[in-house]
Amino acid sequence: MKEQTVTFFVNPLVPAFLAGVAPFLGGFIAFRKDQIAHVFNPQGSMPDGAMLSGWGDLGICAVLLSVLVYGFAQHKRAEAITSKVRIEELGKRSEELKKLIETLPPQGFLRKYKDLLDVTYEFVASALEAKPNSSEDAIEAILSNLAHLTAYFDGIHGSSRYGVNVMVFEDFATIDSARSDYLFNEAKFKESGISKQALKGVLTTDRRYAFTLTQEIELDSSTPQLILPIPSHDQLKDHAGRTTVLPGAPEAFCNGEHRYCDDTAGLENLCRETGLRQEIAEKVDTYFKEYGQNIKSFLSLPISIPSDSGVKRVGIVNIHSNRKNMLRGTEGAELFVPLAAPYCYILAQIWRTQLAPRLDNFE
Repeated sequence: MKEQTVTFFVNPLVPAFLAGVAPFLGGFIAFRKDQIAHVFNPQGSMPDGAMLSGWGDLGICAVLLSVLVYGFAQHKRAEAITSKVRIEELGKRSEELKKLIETLPPQGFLRKYKDLLDVTYEFVASALEAKPNSSEDAIEAILSNLAHLTAYFDGIHGSSRYGVNVMVFEDFATIDSARSDYLFNEAKFKESGISKQALKGVLTTDRRYAFTLTQEIELDSSTPQLILPIPSHDQLKDHAGRTTVLPGAPEAFCNGEHRYCDDTAGLENLCRETGLRQEIAEKVDTYFKEYGQNIKSFLSLPISIPSDSGVKRVGIVNIHSNRKNMLRGTEGAELFVPLAAPYCYILAQIWRTQLAPRLDNFE
């Protein structure tokens, strides 16, 4: 049954119309019973044309009865189809609701969120007063609490391991040539034959601000010095319009939006779908197999500060786990990102007022 037909017969006016046809048919038969009787009992005297009139009346009765039976049958069929569709939609919505519930943080998470934010504020207040070592302590508190929030959000403990680190953007246009040459040569996952002019700069891991959380938060001395290329503006896409930016932190930095990966084993294929060469996909796959065994999923959040031209992105916060589907998958990550936003804003404020003036790689 076509959708338009179902819509027509499921309309409440249809049973109302059929309800009107039934008494009309009964009344018509009662009123014309003598003429109709002549059709079935032609014996005896009949007025001229009585037989013809009886057949006409019988035809009208047949038409009305057909309309009644057909309309009732189609109405019931349309109702059955509509009910089936509604049940299927209800099933889909039930699955969506179930999935949404599974992505929600555990009970008590928001209370822990508030408590951690209060603790962070105390460190930030000291940092903004420019007390000795207060900026470093504040950044450590921010990153530590982000790692704790992620663990609380997942609601999983035991063998779960979480890491958090900061990557700083170093703009080749604002640092000396010796430094930019070094960073360019050490950058990972850049295409062979690429020139330094094709890059705007790099993201570098600041190992002072790399922490790991199992039972307690501690400095992660095993964090590698990772340097990732950031293409210049005219190199962000290839001739086919595909991105040439590495997924993860570089993509988050270039787009100014968070990037989430639920399973790093899929990064190789993700790279192959972009404008990056096959060699880059292979390098990414090798890196995570050899050095990134404790990084099965991650979230990259951009850090931005106000500037004369609007907003300037200065770095990235990476949160990662040794479990796949950290933050309960993509849907959960979408819920978590707004909760992490205040921490990123606070970090950006400290960065702008306290750290940026002391770093050579900032304007």
